[in-house]
Amino acid sequence: SSRFKELYLSGGVYLGGTGSANELDVYEEGTFSVSSLTGHTNVSALSQHYAVYTKIGSLIHVQAAFAVVPVSTGKTSIHFSMPFAFHSSTNVGLIGLVTAYPYATNEASGYIINFTGSNNTQVYVETNVSVASSTTFNIQMTYRTS
Repeated sequence: SSRFKELYLSGGVYLGGTGSANELDVYEEGTFSVSSLTGHTNVSALSQHYAVYTKIGSLIHVQAAFAVVPVSTGKTSIHFSMPFAFHSSTNVGLIGLVTAYPYATNEASGYIINFTGSNNTQVYVETNVSVASSTTFNIQMTYRTS
C-alpha cells in the first residue's frame, strides 16, 4: 500500500475517471460575514455568531448561527446574503433548515429558501418562537453555485 504524507497539486484531481465530469477542481473552506441583515419579520435585534462554508466543486454547504431578539411570539424571519451566488438553473425552493433555540414552538424547525431566484445570493430564513426573548437561529444549508 502507498501513502502520501502531503500532496500539493497545481490542477484538479480526477475521481472515478479522466473526463471533465470527474474532476474535483475546487475545495475551499472559509468564513463569511453577513453584510446585509435587512427585511426581517418580528425582529428587534439581530447579530451574527458565526458563519462558515465548505465549497467542494460547485456545491456549497453553510453552517451559521444568529442571535435573534423577537418582538413577539410566532413567525420570525430574517433575510441575508450567501457567500456565492446560486446556480443559474437553481429553482426557487427549499435549500436548508433552521432551528430556534431555546425558545422554539412545536414548529421549531423552519425553512430556508432562495427567494430571489438564480444567480443571486439572497436567502429567507423563517421559524417560530414561543418567547419574545433572545434566541439563536442555527442554520444548515446546501446549494449549488455556477
